[in-house]
Amino acid sequence: MDSVVASLTKNRRTTFERIEKFLSKDYFADVGLRARIYPATQPVVSILHWNASAARTQRPLVPHPSHDSDSDGDDDSGPEWKVPVPGRDAFAPYTLGEPFGPTWSTHWFIVDICIPEAWIGREVHLLWDSGSEAMLYEAGGTVPLQAFSGGIDFQMRDCYVLSKQLTAGQRQRELWLEVACNDLFGAGAGGMINPPDPAKTFSVKKAAVALFDREVFDLFTDFEILFGMAKCLPENNPRNYQAMYLANHIINTFKTDPSVKISQLRKLTSEFFAQKNGDSQHEIFALGHCHIDCAWLWAYDETIRKCGRSWITMIRLMEEYPDFRFVASSAQQFRWVKDHYPVVYEQIKKFVKKGQFLPVGGTWVEMDGNLPSGESFVRQFLYGQKFFQEEFGIKCDTFWLPDTFGYSAQLPQIMRQAGIKYFLSAKLSWSLVNSFPHHNFLWRGIDGSEVLAHFPPGESYGMNVTVEDALKTVEKLKDKGRVAQSMMLYGYGDGGGGPTPVMIERGRRMKDVDGIPKISLDKTVADFFAAMEKDRKNLNVWSGELYLELHNGTYTTQAELKRNIRMAQNLFRDGEFLDAVMYAFIGIEPVDRREQWQDFLLQQFHDVLPGTSIGKVFEDANNILGSLIDTLNQDCVSALNFLSSSQPPYFNASCGNIHYRNPQSGIFAVLPPYSMTNDIRYLNTFPYTIKIEKLKDDSIRMENQFLIVTMNRLCVISSMLLKKSRTDVSRECVFPSGRANELVLFDDVPLYWDAWDCMDYHLEAPGRSDYQVVSFEIGQADVTSVFRVSDACPVRMRLFMHPAAPIVQVECDVDWKERHKFLKMQVDANVTSENRKATYEIQHGWLERPAHRNTSWDWAKFEVCCQRWADVSEYGFGVSVINLTNQGFSVRNNTMSLSLLRSPKAPDPEADMGVHPLKYAIMPHWGSFQEAQLIQHASSLNDTWDPAYETPTDSDQAQRSGLVRFFTISDPAVILDAVKTAENGQSRAIVIRLYESYGGSAVAAVETLFPVEAVQECDLLENFVGEKTPVKDKKFVVTLRAFEVKSFVVFLTSTTPGHW
Repeated sequence: MDSVVASLTKNRRTTFERIEKFLSKDYFADVGLRARIYPATQPVVSILHWNASAARTQRPLVPHPSHDSDSDGDDDSGPEWKVPVPGRDAFAPYTLGEPFGPTWSTHWFIVDICIPEAWIGREVHLLWDSGSEAMLYEAGGTVPLQAFSGGIDFQMRDCYVLSKQLTAGQRQRELWLEVACNDLFGAGAGGMINPPDPAKTFSVKKAAVALFDREVFDLFTDFEILFGMAKCLPENNPRNYQAMYLANHIINTFKTDPSVKISQLRKLTSEFFAQKNGDSQHEIFALGHCHIDCAWLWAYDETIRKCGRSWITMIRLMEEYPDFRFVASSAQQFRWVKDHYPVVYEQIKKFVKKGQFLPVGGTWVEMDGNLPSGESFVRQFLYGQKFFQEEFGIKCDTFWLPDTFGYSAQLPQIMRQAGIKYFLSAKLSWSLVNSFPHHNFLWRGIDGSEVLAHFPPGESYGMNVTVEDALKTVEKLKDKGRVAQSMMLYGYGDGGGGPTPVMIERGRRMKDVDGIPKISLDKTVADFFAAMEKDRKNLNVWSGELYLELHNGTYTTQAELKRNIRMAQNLFRDGEFLDAVMYAFIGIEPVDRREQWQDFLLQQFHDVLPGTSIGKVFEDANNILGSLIDTLNQDCVSALNFLSSSQPPYFNASCGNIHYRNPQSGIFAVLPPYSMTNDIRYLNTFPYTIKIEKLKDDSIRMENQFLIVTMNRLCVISSMLLKKSRTDVSRECVFPSGRANELVLFDDVPLYWDAWDCMDYHLEAPGRSDYQVVSFEIGQADVTSVFRVSDACPVRMRLFMHPAAPIVQVECDVDWKERHKFLKMQVDANVTSENRKATYEIQHGWLERPAHRNTSWDWAKFEVCCQRWADVSEYGFGVSVINLTNQGFSVRNNTMSLSLLRSPKAPDPEADMGVHPLKYAIMPHWGSFQEAQLIQHASSLNDTWDPAYETPTDSDQAQRSGLVRFFTISDPAVILDAVKTAENGQSRAIVIRLYESYGGSAVAAVETLFPVEAVQECDLLENFVGEKTPVKDKKFVVTLRAFEVKSFVVFLTSTTPGHW
């Protein structure tokens, strides 16, 4: 065969496009190379069909089957698709192209094949396309083989290797397929994120056996590399032309010399690929990846199958390619596969041991990075790491969170205390305004903890291992000269799927080819970060949060779910505190709450808690949360009833005082933090007076010892005077001509991502504020207004004052029926200094964000996330807004806005429709927010118990046990955030978790009523990190740096005291 001859024409475009068409599936496919990969096909002998969904009687109320590995599928307790599959006789004949459905239903098929005798000794594939997802099984439907995926052209998987070298005994075979009536991205009506089409039907478009020519496939893959180099390398690069001319020469030879064998042509490509790079070439660590959203455009039920389908397919690839490495995160998904696909799970465990299947992440799910509480973050790592240790004997050292919508500045500390040193993500490349300046950096949290972070510079977690992908990875790298390696994550993702054989084949060819970066397929995540550690000294530091300049509507969308999450977080705190009390003092074994936590943590997945899934997901999630809240509430009530034989005690696990009001006398009683009593008479009490009067201009004035508030009949405040105790001094808190507690309706139409995004321009289109008042009532201590923000938004608002602090509290019932509107509560704070600071609570601390819009980085944060409060202050004075149900917030100059409700229509057209009980408070204060005890007030106002009491009768006198203060902490900056029984088999021990909340170092004495013998510091996984210290007089000292979180194992006396 002649040596390579350059193209005789000088027209680069025609030569280039000739190569492109030679590979095309659309143009001249009959004479191109692709058609020769399958030189012969034959239809299957027969297809039988059975509708599994018709056998299901009803959909389960709580469809999340986290822990039903013993279920045999004979009842309705498991996933909707999990039904007993009958024998062959129950199946009916099926004709190719016949429709079946509807959306989300499950159908089983039996396929009989008979392979031509002439194909013996050759490689044979099964071709299948039902336009949907499917799982192939051995006959009987119990042993899964591989997944198919159709309906999405760019993520097709339509072939299965029946035999690499067919024998006579393999010619006839019966195979079963479980087909889901959805594709990898659900079943959106007319668009991916549109609400699902409930009546969508599918059909089997292709069912055949095919002769596979592996030599042609190999040549085709070689051509993809050559074409990629000709397309993507610069035109002034000689390798561009060398690749193009080689490809053109092969086409000429292929077309004109029938005697030339494919192996001879491949010798030319092999020689080309054997020309290697120099030692300085950038190295790409290519890792197979299969991002599976736990729920998104499909429900939890379907995710279970997506995991099973995707991971058995990866097992097949590992068997074929020993150099293939695949990463998978989320302990929940491993648990699902263990429960529902035990055959697959055992194979996964085998390949984990071999080092090919790589569990990463260390969390229960890939959770939202902004909205969960600090303790929720802790439990993600605690239960995720415990699962990986128990199941695989490993502890993850890399936090894997590629697709969440921003990252809290407290995460580095939580990672480090959970054994995590490294962090990987990809989402910040989506930022709409500014480009994040690094792909490799040290991420420093608000306490000073650091993790080594990598963002794959290809800016995707689902690449295809093409020449374009490899070049893009290096070209986009923002840390050139600082690092010598990057990571590439490849494989179909979001709805599962994972890598394909051709991706691996391309990666093998690009291992070390002159002109393109080196690609390593056989290295692990640990290998990558070990190499990155060598460049650590070259890297920059990013301090604080990683804010995504997009998807900031997720702080508000699906308000009911967010309320349920907040309530459950509080109830977990209370329930575990009471578990510890019952165990320590009475010896009652604590409730095992691991599975409750796991079900709860699932609802914090990054497309569930943010509110960006289809409606079916939120139906399921709120059912799960509702059941969990009922259980936790009942557990708390039962424990409190047990601790008092007369009447339920009053209990406070928060860091602030809770004020109980006697509805008969109006007297308030104060229950201090971390305490309990079963008799209100043991608490400090105080009378409370409030004056409410109607003024001549029809406005209303409300006054107590802290505030004088003037409002109109819409409860919009025009004046709020903050009194200074024991003086005649007062301060106006509302900016001149401004307002507070004003509900404002904004137009809310994003560019594309409906449930995800609110755009900056929504602030340019506020609605009118002259709302129609339906009724107004002045009570003894409150006012109630019923009005309409619009015809689709009637509101019932109750406003009252806190008895012991300058706080205006608002309870607001909104019947929300809007379309693409955004409801906010605004406060024009009289904080005029240009040095004012906007401060927001985050997990276990707070951070400051700009109140001005000087730079693009500043104005991109027009909507941000907070936990329970936000504050705007100048020296000596400030105004805070406390939320009990909402976390979206913004500060523009001196206008504070609490986001209340959105009304997107995709992917859930009913998002947030209905009645919402919203609660918030406005708190002006003297001094700093720390001096005003904002953190404590926000904690107590978020408490879940009803703050009302009745005076005990004399017959209760004998049962009184006084005021029980379980913990007293000398420094108010130190917050006790969790009290729980110990993990890891520790007997007679509890765990407490504290954090410094004010932003400075703290030394605090912790005094406890628990029968304690010693304490020992531990990490978040409850592994000891310090020396065991004996405790005298039930008091010990803790030292914390700013925003530091510390956990301690508290060792109890061996005997239970039986009393306080």
